[in-house]
Amino acid sequence: MSYGRFSSKKGMEKAIAAGLKETDFEGNGKITVLMINKKLKTKKIKKQKKPKKSAYKAQYFTGENEEVANLIGQFFTTNHSDKIKAGNRLEHDVADDVQEHSSFSFYKAKRINDPEVISPCVIASCRFTKEQYEKYGLKCKNKKEVEVDLVIISADNEVSIVELKNGCDFDTKKSKGEVQSLEATKTLCENIGFTTVESSICCYDAMELSDMKLKTTMGQVRTILYSELAEKCGLNGDESRQRINQRVQMRARDNLQKLDDFIAAYQAMRNM
Repeated sequence: MSYGRFSSKKGMEKAIAAGLKETDFEGNGKITVLMINKKLKTKKIKKQKKPKKSAYKAQYFTGENEEVANLIGQFFTTNHSDKIKAGNRLEHDVADDVQEHSSFSFYKAKRINDPEVISPCVIASCRFTKEQYEKYGLKCKNKKEVEVDLVIISADNEVSIVELKNGCDFDTKKSKGEVQSLEATKTLCENIGFTTVESSICCYDAMELSDMKLKTTMGQVRTILYSELAEKCGLNGDESRQRINQRVQMRARDNLQKLDDFIAAYQAMRNM
């Protein structure tokens, strides 16, 4: 079984649990447990912040069970936060998989017209400045720049602008804004000089196009499956999904442990 650059399953699990990615280690060689331990020792120990009061507490506070209500509230708040962060983690997982397994050049946080960018390539967190949009009379609602999850430039200089989503069902207001931003970025790339440009939203969890529920008019923006996105990035879709799912499932095991810890703590408080 392949663990990417990690030399063992134990090492990969330890690194992911600590929030470390393969890109945190220099070079292209195997990452050993010793290297992971060394990296962990050099990480700064942050002063623990005082836990914020959870908005969920009031739902479980009877007036006499403050500790129990705080425990339940903090668990739900943390769980909600982790769900929101799952989208960002997915972007990192896909970017890491492209960097490790695609023959395409890989860049992070570059501009599409950066002279260092060589196609075919994938640019993760591709940056477009507000000035670029305004130069061509395009709207940019952000203060400084727009960051696109993935921009793929093929060997033929065709551009794919992709927003990656974790899940399948999205609210109207947010979807509308993202579609407008993707359309503006598509037009910007055409003005910069790229003749063939497409913009897409990819829902990783969708197995069929009909699974995607974006409650807005899509205009020039397509919806695509992860298999198509992976192919655009020079990857085998099934193999890429399997590798990414392994990472997601390891985090799921950590979440189950958090749930077990919560249940144990809750039962202990109830039995006091």
